[in-house]
Amino acid sequence: MAPWLSEHEKGQIDALAGQELSVRAIAKALKPRPDRSRPSYATVSHYLASRGRRIVRKKPGPKRLLRRKSERRIIRAVSVDALTSGQVVHELHLQCSARTVLVFSDEKIWSCDGPFGSSQRWVDCRVKSSSYARRQHSGGGKVHMWAGMSLRGLTMAVFVECGLNAVKYQQVLLEALLPFGLEMYDFNFTFQQDNAPAHTANSTKAWLDALGVTVLPWPARSPDLNPIENIWGVLSRVVYRKGRQFARVAELKAAVLAAWATEAQKYVVPLLESMPRRLQAVLDARGHHTKY
Repeated sequence: MAPWLSEHEKGQIDALAGQELSVRAIAKALKPRPDRSRPSYATVSHYLASRGRRIVRKKPGPKRLLRRKSERRIIRAVSVDALTSGQVVHELHLQCSARTVLVFSDEKIWSCDGPFGSSQRWVDCRVKSSSYARRQHSGGGKVHMWAGMSLRGLTMAVFVECGLNAVKYQQVLLEALLPFGLEMYDFNFTFQQDNAPAHTANSTKAWLDALGVTVLPWPARSPDLNPIENIWGVLSRVVYRKGRQFARVAELKAAVLAAWATEAQKYVVPLLESMPRRLQAVLDARGHHTKY
């Protein structure tokens, strides 16, 4: 056995090995811990051998269901003709499931003081009220949250402290996206993300490519094309209902997770079914703002 691996690292290695990844890809996907460096190629190889797992020597990643030409045809069909994923599969005679396309994702900043970016509101000064918005004396607290959605459900929501960089983002995807993609789609899915620096970093691109994750090309400054943005709006109304604020970040996280678990799923299917209308609205507006 490999006693220098934590139980969490062993679980990650077993999960990644189940995806037929090579030892090198598995070692690269693991992240350093605060008290030690990242497990080496030799450590991962020794652990897999001790478990009797077959070691994959070939290029990592699942077999691509679509060729590059087919992927370009999908993008063109969705952008120009505003087809749904099912219509794309039928019209283009693709040998894949409509569920191969898509898992949407995004980050949201949550603040103890109230909806992030909002510091004032209208009030009726003629009516006595104790529900005025206030600011914490210490500036309150805030936290980043990542989550994803698809027709088959919601991913796990992950909180990130002190901002999001490429290393933290890759760890988030390792913990939340990869298990979801394996369980729901047998890893045959296309991943949507925006063009935030942590997403487009060379290390993130190489990491996703090594794992065989297909990433959907995404236009700049287009939040109205991402239906999960509407989920954030719904959750904000629930979390900050009646001007609610939070004394501690832990209370804020608990409220957000409760809303994600109980409210978000109600809107997944209607929002994803709105994609043809969203795309058409963007085309009609020539890329400018839409009602979405």
